[in-house]
Amino acid sequence: MRKKDADQKQVEAPRGKKKWIIIAVVAVVLIAAAVGGNTETQQQTTGTQATSEAPETQDPATEAVSETEAKAEPEANTSAKVDALALAAKQDIEENGVSDAKRDEAVTFIVEHYPDFYADNETMEQAISYGYWLEYAYQNDEAARDYAELGMDLEQAVKYVYRGAESVENDATQENLSQIRESLEAIGQTVE
Repeated sequence: MRKKDADQKQVEAPRGKKKWIIIAVVAVVLIAAAVGGNTETQQQTTGTQATSEAPETQDPATEAVSETEAKAEPEANTSAKVDALALAAKQDIEENGVSDAKRDEAVTFIVEHYPDFYADNETMEQAISYGYWLEYAYQNDEAARDYAELGMDLEQAVKYVYRGAESVENDATQENLSQIRESLEAIGQTVE
């Protein structure tokens, strides 16, 4: 029996060793996750502390508005800013409805700026806004589908360049510019 017990212990030893290795790996992963989470929390806390260490002379209501404005206005050339422009276009439609005047304003902007939508952030942001507005306003209107496609092509032609993901010379950007021209022609507009 002693030999049998010794053989059984030798078989169990590698299993026990594997268990401890697995436990150690899990512990390392958990510690890494906890440390990673703490770093984010520390950054958030630091940002909060910097905000709360503002001079006491500021009116609390003004301070709250300033914080809200900071949160409401994302940094330029980011996906967050593009998302904010899309949301603003959607909210404009929900609050004000779809109007021929706004549609014509968007089309006039596109015709006047084609293909130079990339002059500065203000022009690119306006193009993205009009693009989303046209897309959202006409996406479910088959009779006005050309306006929705014009908007979609415009936002795609500009938003990737705006964020720095593409350049004006990229094939995708150039293809979207061609599609903008085609959509404009479909609604009776011509561009150079």
